[in-house]
Amino acid sequence: MIKKGIPITANVRSIVKFLRKFHAIIFFLIVSICLFSAIFILLPVTSITSDKSQATNKSIDGSFDENTINKLRNGTNTGASYQPGERTNPFNE
Repeated sequence: MIKKGIPITANVRSIVKFLRKFHAIIFFLIVSICLFSAIFILLPVTSITSDKSQATNKSIDGSFDENTINKLRNGTNTGASYQPGERTNPFNE
């Protein structure tokens, strides 16, 4: 018995030749398109804010302690007096 194969036409051969030649480029192109699509679809999710996060935001008090500012301006320090430009040893008690 002689096995008869499926006749391959010229169109199929040209498609197979094209796929063999450019299979890597086609693969990376499809992966890149899928990645871009996923990012494009998920991007709006990052901009959605929840009501809870807006409700718990508290303003930070940015004011300084006036007593400390006045002590620094007057030069009155409760600890040892240091001259300007003098380095202090952080390991001294």
